[in-house]
Amino acid sequence: MASLHLRCREFEGGQVKVRTQGGVTVACGAVNREAFEMAVGAGRQGDLESRRSLMEVCMPLHYRHRFTCAASVDGSPIRSRSFREPRG
Repeated sequence: MASLHLRCREFEGGQVKVRTQGGVTVACGAVNREAFEMAVGAGRQGDLESRRSLMEVCMPLHYRHRFTCAASVDGSPIRSRSFREPRG
């Protein structure tokens, strides 16, 4: 469960992109990079939110329901214009 919160500094910094199995290239946008890097107290917003979601949401759910398989999704309500649903 905790491994879902591992983050990639190069991706968040815009130095690298990832490609999905379907061939879609994904980059961390400027707005997301700003949000991750925003200073909050003695830390960064991205680190604070990762810690909060792990400790206050994910781990309690894991302990309560005892699941061993999990997935992480963006949760964004807006799909990329270049994204196409797979056919089949």
